[in-house]
Amino acid sequence: MGCSVGICREHKVRETRTALTCQYCNTYCGNDSGSYVACLASNHDTQVWGWPRRARTRPSKQQRDRLISDLTRTTNFRESEIKHLYKLFQKDCPNGLLKEQQFVKFYVDFFRTGCREKKSALAKRIFRAFDHDATGTVDFREYVCGMSALLRGSKVEKLKWAFRMYDLDGNGEVTKRELLNVLMLMNELRNPGAPEEETRQMEAQQEELITGIFNSLDIDHDGKLQLKEFVEGVRSNPQLFKIL
Repeated sequence: MGCSVGICREHKVRETRTALTCQYCNTYCGNDSGSYVACLASNHDTQVWGWPRRARTRPSKQQRDRLISDLTRTTNFRESEIKHLYKLFQKDCPNGLLKEQQFVKFYVDFFRTGCREKKSALAKRIFRAFDHDATGTVDFREYVCGMSALLRGSKVEKLKWAFRMYDLDGNGEVTKRELLNVLMLMNELRNPGAPEEETRQMEAQQEELITGIFNSLDIDHDGKLQLKEFVEGVRSNPQLFKIL
């Protein structure tokens, strides 16, 4: 299974009834998941909640080549493209980590029109969709996987990425309010400087749209969308896919 304990999506663990083995280095960790956590934290510079992280050092050529090979196999980019992205990423982020404030500043400066505060809010949502492990930083693997889903991903990959962006509190569910907040931010950035009356009308239209979306997708009628409901519902409705 892939790191199902929620510790790390970068490595995988083989599970039997009695043993855990880290596939990153093939270390036998016994039947204690704590040993597996320790292996990730101590040997692989992997962020593990509650466990001290080693100081990040520049990856060796062997580590870099292994990472590029893995991403070539698991994403929709060619090897040459990943190597190019790696050079650009290392140039902007020499320590191998993109911080939220760096991304927000780039996003706000790049899109010159629109309210700076609202651009910052949307940029933070986009960043957190990349930041799988919620550490406040994005490493190269997270960056490439996110870009792969956005630019060349299947419908399912794109919808999973969008779901993370809409899920404002990261609890694995999307409420009407969360969906409305993000859609309104996106609409207001597309129409900067719109009169207040027009903005209110737009919000009313969005609320009506979202009510229809929940009526269609919220199978258990709990007022929330789980990932499965969201992906399967939107995938089967081409009109919703264009909107979301």
